[in-house]
Amino acid sequence: MLILNFSHLLTDEHLAQVESLTGQKAGRSVVSQQPSALESASMGEALG
Repeated sequence: MLILNFSHLLTDEHLAQVESLTGQKAGRSVVSQQPSALESASMGEALG
């Protein structure tokens, strides 16, 4: 699972909680503190 994160960095505990709630392995997290519209669109396209 790819996580788009527009907040603070995720800790191991955060990722474990996401995995517990979704039943999926968290593969990687992409962090952007202040995404522009273009950046957000590019990240969304990367999801497929």
